[in-house]
Amino acid sequence: MNYQVAPFWINSGKLACLIVISLFLAFFSVSTFIAYLLVIGVGWAVLVSFKIHAMKEKGVILKNSDTSDWMVYIQGIPVEEKRQTLANPCFATLQHAQSFFSNAFMIRVLIQVIFCSYILWQIWGLDNINAQILTLIGVVYLGYTLWVSIQRYITLKQGNLIIEELTAPSGSLWYRVYFKEKEKLFPALDGLFAI
Repeated sequence: MNYQVAPFWINSGKLACLIVISLFLAFFSVSTFIAYLLVIGVGWAVLVSFKIHAMKEKGVILKNSDTSDWMVYIQGIPVEEKRQTLANPCFATLQHAQSFFSNAFMIRVLIQVIFCSYILWQIWGLDNINAQILTLIGVVYLGYTLWVSIQRYITLKQGNLIIEELTAPSGSLWYRVYFKEKEKLFPALDGLFAI
């Protein structure tokens, strides 16, 4: 049983810090971080989910959902609920998996390049040196996330993936893609949804 006593965005310290910093920078006319969080955190996740659903309808993907039980406190009253999260999908062929993730990571890299150049353009218009320094810290963060996305794209193109083979109850073979980071397996879908 998982417990939630705070709103969703507070559950992740990293996301909460990014939201606070982006709201602070919005007062200095730097709207890139808010736009980045909305585009990558919400818009991108919805588009990828729609694409996975469309591929499931075609029979190319076996979509898995992880179900977890949660105890949510609403104004002090405990309420039990079940939540489903999208799990790393299984693909009918290895080529479909590599094609899907390669295209998705390439689009993600292009989106991140656009936001990196947009924030650099916004820095030139700032008059406050403190806001410029804080924005440069944000540029480093956006650059790091861009670098990670590029590394994952290169890993996909080189074929240095960890492939899990699953056998369905019908006997068909399905493939699930993972990245290896620091001796741990990291689902490829989590890499697409990372902020």
